[in-house]
Amino acid sequence: LSNAFSSGKLYILADKCKGEKEIFKYTLPITGSALVLILFNSVNQFYISRYYGTAEFADYSNGFITLPFVPIIIAPIRALLTPAFSKASKDGYYGDAFNLLYSGMQQVAILILPLIVFSFYFSKDIMVFLYGQSYAVSSDYFRIFLIFNVAEIFMFSGIISAIGKPHVYFVFSSLCTILIWSVDYILIKYSQSTAFIIASVFVLFNVMMLYVLPYIYLTVKQKFILVNKNTVSIFIRCLIHSSIVGFAVSVLSLKFIPISTPIVRLSIGVVVFYLLLLLSSRIVNINYLQALYKIVKK
Repeated sequence: LSNAFSSGKLYILADKCKGEKEIFKYTLPITGSALVLILFNSVNQFYISRYYGTAEFADYSNGFITLPFVPIIIAPIRALLTPAFSKASKDGYYGDAFNLLYSGMQQVAILILPLIVFSFYFSKDIMVFLYGQSYAVSSDYFRIFLIFNVAEIFMFSGIISAIGKPHVYFVFSSLCTILIWSVDYILIKYSQSTAFIIASVFVLFNVMMLYVLPYIYLTVKQKFILVNKNTVSIFIRCLIHSSIVGFAVSVLSLKFIPISTPIVRLSIGVVVFYLLLLLSSRIVNINYLQALYKIVKK
């Protein structure tokens, strides 16, 4: 009886150690990635403030910001994708998870792309409204960050951790962090690089780290089909539709209300933009209101 009891204790301890080992195996790469990302995200502040002066750094700081609505819209979808792919990884069946991914990307694209396009055309008015006329140049930085917001539609990076491969993301984040610090240093020391170029390089490596490399890994290594034809079709149609309407509204704004204050141009512009967008939505067969309803419902 004593031997059996001792054996039982050993089995319990072995299982406990195995469980702790699995936990550390999963959490350590995530912790490492978080620490590496701190270094990655500080590269712009370090180089721009150090080599381009306080005035240029102020322009960068005010303009290099995300569109506030983007994380609000994307967050509910990401919250659903992580447990869906985690469950699919255990069950060995990804059909439902992929359907959720495709549907989520389509809804996010329909809602985010018009916002991004409008903000791109009216970026100068947005910056002047927020910070004053002296920071109108910050619109250049705002526009470059809007490109990153477009990439956020394709939610690939979270899938890697969800299927139990956080170490892969740690490798990607470490590689991109080393590269961006090295590339920025070379650009500053050996070329006539500007702060705008440094910010553009950041967006490039951020997109590579969060979306391009995860897409390549999941497509090649895991044999996942992350983007279907319908998602690509909706993305292209929505982008073209929003761009045409946004261009028309920006031209009309400059022609008919050129000397108005930014808040007036923005207020009139956003109303006219979305009115034209909704009225012409049947042409491209996109239901913007239905996509909004689905996001709110989730």
